[in-house]
Amino acid sequence: MSFFKPVEENLPAWLTDPSDYSDIAISSRARIARNLKGYPYCQKISPHQAKEIIEKVNNILKKQKISKNIMFINLKFLPPVSKTFLKERFLATEYLLQGSHKEIIADKKESYAILINEEDHIRIQAITGGFSIDKAYKKASSIESILEDNVEFDFTEHFGYLTACPTNTGTGLRISVMLHLPGLTLKKKIKDMLHSLAEMGFSIRGFYGEGSDSFGSIYQISNQHTLGLSEKDILKKMSHVFHEIYSMEIKVQKELKVNNLKSIRDRVNQSFHLLQNTDSLDLKHSLELLSDIRLGHLLKIVKFPDLSILNKLLILIQPMHLLNLYNISSDDFNKEAEDRLRATILRKYFQGAKHVRTVYSQSPTDH
Repeated sequence: MSFFKPVEENLPAWLTDPSDYSDIAISSRARIARNLKGYPYCQKISPHQAKEIIEKVNNILKKQKISKNIMFINLKFLPPVSKTFLKERFLATEYLLQGSHKEIIADKKESYAILINEEDHIRIQAITGGFSIDKAYKKASSIESILEDNVEFDFTEHFGYLTACPTNTGTGLRISVMLHLPGLTLKKKIKDMLHSLAEMGFSIRGFYGEGSDSFGSIYQISNQHTLGLSEKDILKKMSHVFHEIYSMEIKVQKELKVNNLKSIRDRVNQSFHLLQNTDSLDLKHSLELLSDIRLGHLLKIVKFPDLSILNKLLILIQPMHLLNLYNISSDDFNKEAEDRLRATILRKYFQGAKHVRTVYSQSPTDH
């Protein structure tokens, strides 16, 4: 994956771009699903037809002005290590990585990507920092318009855009936001929120979306249905849901600061100490420690000059990023080596005083 090196300097732009509500919202994503008319869907498509679709999309984009900033990544020739690396950057899904004749087209800043022959022929995604769903949708929609000017999508007046999964039929639009919700997690309110979101037509998932676990109090919220809703409706509903969750999280954090400051401060400082000094850390524990630091920053227990450092670490501590960052052969990369390298990069970021300092509150509300 030479176009991502050096890894530490070539991370997705959405991790570090200035953004609204970045204290809670890590990123926003718009994903549009489309299928080409006249072709079987991906579950029934032949290798020749799958290859044709790749060629059609490639030829369209190569004629556009944006083509010089595009990466064309044919998954057929990539080793498993590189495929996992792309998944860690949210450029690929587990579904896309299975089978052959699949491709990812992405801009070099990774603000958008086109996944070809995933569950649908074409899935266009745009990722932006913080809570910025309108910006993400505008970018994804602009790419979709370029393609629709040159190919005919499978569409009916009654159902809208047709997709492999009925829940995507209609607009084919999924809007999701990645949120850090440590307060609601500590207060064990996530389960209740899950039920409320389901009733409103939204789902809550883990760090890597569908089928993934939630670590480090990080969750992805997305709409479950698109049929019968316009793009404007979906964006409006997501905005309402986000602001409700945001208000709940901020309220709980304020309660924690008033009623549980001492225990939270002890927890944060212990996490800070571990990140500075530990020789080995697994991924789940690392994400939990980073979550504590992020909460500590918001409660003014630990201060970072820039929260984007914590965003960057969410990617840099992933297994294949560690392998690439330290130029380790996959033959020498086992669980022990992975955990040791993860602790190494975390010490690098947390031992330097220029990155972080500890703030001890003398609040009379300590209990």
